[in-house]
Amino acid sequence: MELLAADGAEIVTVDPHIAQFEDHHGRPYHTTPLSDDLLETADCAVIITHHSAFDYQRIVARSRAVVDTRNATRAVKEGREKIVLL
Repeated sequence: MELLAADGAEIVTVDPHIAQFEDHHGRPYHTTPLSDDLLETADCAVIITHHSAFDYQRIVARSRAVVDTRNATRAVKEGREKIVLL
């Protein structure tokens, strides 16, 4: 996140379990609710924590690209070409 922000990326965080957090430099991040509009306008959705609260099929369907670091999209059948697993 820090490297992307340093390169000018706009970081939007979504987490149903926390309202805000700080990065290693003390920069605050406030979480926002997940919406179709957010998914459709983002360049990329990055999954860094597997939450059962998320509909991963919806995330893949609405996103341009998905980077999945937790294999949370393993059951998603459609749109696999948009998913990069790390």
